[in-house]
Amino acid sequence: MTNLTFADVRYRLITLRRITALGILLIAFGVWLAQVISGGGAFGALWPGVLVVSVALLVLHNVIYPAGWLEALGIPLAAVLSMAVYGAMSVTYAAAQPVMIFVAGLLFAVAVLVFVAMIAALHGKIVIGEIRNNVKVHMDVSARAYAEWAFERPGETHGSRRTGAIGADGLIPVWYDFRGPSEENSFDAQAPLAPINRTPDAYLRILERSETHQILQTVMPGVDAKGNPKMSMTYTTITPTGPASCLVTEREVHNLYDAVTYATAWLRDGKRDYYRDASDLIQGRPTPAIRRLPQDTLLAAVARHFGTHELSV
Repeated sequence: MTNLTFADVRYRLITLRRITALGILLIAFGVWLAQVISGGGAFGALWPGVLVVSVALLVLHNVIYPAGWLEALGIPLAAVLSMAVYGAMSVTYAAAQPVMIFVAGLLFAVAVLVFVAMIAALHGKIVIGEIRNNVKVHMDVSARAYAEWAFERPGETHGSRRTGAIGADGLIPVWYDFRGPSEENSFDAQAPLAPINRTPDAYLRILERSETHQILQTVMPGVDAKGNPKMSMTYTTITPTGPASCLVTEREVHNLYDAVTYATAWLRDGKRDYYRDASDLIQGRPTPAIRRLPQDTLLAAVARHFGTHELSV
């Protein structure tokens, strides 16, 4: 949270508005469920305060750990479960409130881990077939500047994307480099998320190109859950709208996303974040884009803390 400005907070709240709103609805449902199960005895007249504090903690999480979308879903789901159990316990064990709070808190912590693991395990498993996306976005950069940044060329680096030399088969290897914690880098949030010298993340083939138009085929390693090759076709057209502005029209047909990836990309408004990142990088200004941040999470921070503690003992 170093040098976090009001503009950063505002950007994160707006970009993550959907996943935050879903979390708030789940927490509100949890409070309501606890009250219904207990006949109003779980939180009594304090239920508005419980709701406000719970929502504030979720929002704080999403601001501090904007890349932690797994926890942003796991925390409110765990809150629903632990609040329901707390409501049930308050019917029978109302006199043992400290014990109830401890049990509900312990259940919440375990449930967060379980729900995060469940969502991660579903990643790539629920096939939804071919997806067609159509995007139109106004950019505050010239058409030429955007084309130089967005259109793929061998041996260049643009933001997190770097390409290698074109092969004899016409394919261009591409790597997507992000910073973030992993077991391999001892949960160091500032370290590369994956080794730099690794096999390409994908291969690109330029099928058609002009100054303002590109047709690009992207081939990903492996196959989807149905055994089909993972690939996409992206049709990009850039229309000048002024000396320092343009309209970008993108049509994409692909089978790269499963249901979890598609839903969470929408919940996090990944397209908005991508184009904001592009605009700022092209103009050489600092960006609040979440994809440009170290992809740190709350669970990684906890693992990092305990790992550091163990090393210092």
